[in-house]
This record gives sequence, structure tokens and C-alpha cells, in this order.
Amino acid sequence: MSRQWRKAWMMIGVVLILLLIVNEFTSNPYEKYRAKVKLETYLNEQYPESSFRVTAGDFKRKNESYTFTIVNKNREEQVAEMAIQNGHQYEVIEDQLKK
Repeated sequence: MSRQWRKAWMMIGVVLILLLIVNEFTSNPYEKYRAKVKLETYLNEQYPESSFRVTAGDFKRKNESYTFTIVNKNREEQVAEMAIQNGHQYEVIEDQLKK
């Protein structure tokens, strides 16, 4: 194997390791999208009479969950945050709308 190929494989390995580290701290866009879809489904099932907009999702590494800001389309003054657990089966762990 030539020296150039060895350098190329080493660079690919370094990039992959860096991507895995970044993914550990910030999660990835696909997982965030899945959590958002699960949250929208949860809102439609739990609150069928209301219409919500899900915005501003953040990943919390400490407890591996996403926190989304929920805005009621009918009443703009009602803003709440909801947390959803990251994993194979997402589940809502905090619902501020029920308070």
C-alpha cells in the first residue's frame, strides 16, 4: 500500500472519530427530526382540539433528551416546553401543557 493511500485512510479515520465525538455531544439531525415527529404525534393524540407549532429543539446531553418549544397556534401567548427522551422508542418525559 502506498504512502498516499495510508494517509488517505488515516484522514478518513480521524474525520470519522471527530464526527462520532460531535454526534455524542450534539446528536444528529435525523434523530432530532424523529423526536420532533414523535412530539407532533403526541400533541395530536393528547390535544386534538388544539393546534400546535413545534419549534426550537435542543439536545440535552446530560439526560439524552430533546427539549422543544411548543406554541399554540390558536392562542399565541401559550408557549410551553416539552422534553422527549432519546432512544429507539421516543417518549415524552415532560409535558408543561398539562400543568
